[in-house]
Amino acid sequence: MCIFCTKEYDEKTTYIIGCSSITEIPLLPNLTTLHCSWTNITEIPLLPNLKTLHCYNTNITEIPLLPNLIELYCYNTNITEIPLLPNLKTLVCSRTNITEIPLLPNLTDLYCSHTKITEIPLLSNLTTLECWNTIAKNT
Repeated sequence: MCIFCTKEYDEKTTYIIGCSSITEIPLLPNLTTLHCSWTNITEIPLLPNLKTLHCYNTNITEIPLLPNLIELYCYNTNITEIPLLPNLKTLVCSRTNITEIPLLPNLTDLYCSHTKITEIPLLSNLTTLECWNTIAKNT
């Protein structure tokens, strides 16, 4: 069982790994890492201090504006766009409905295979790009 199921969390909680019975993420202001993949959640709340989000293999359709997010793993979801996340360094958005990548100034790693992305903006810090089975071109 996870700490959600047992209610063993409070406002000081900084790291959560969820289990498949989770349906809602509570608002935890100090949370820095959330791993809610393979769950039944459909929405991520505004978590101001979140740095790492694993929400792959869920029914999520939207990523909220998370200004401190550094790593986002949202592959195999129903999301259609990535918000402007100024501190994002790693984005794994393969097998989504995303059609474009916003200008993410700190992005170093981008994995966007099996998407409908047609253009990738010039990302000056990008060191890793994996975009097979897309029709993307660099602009």
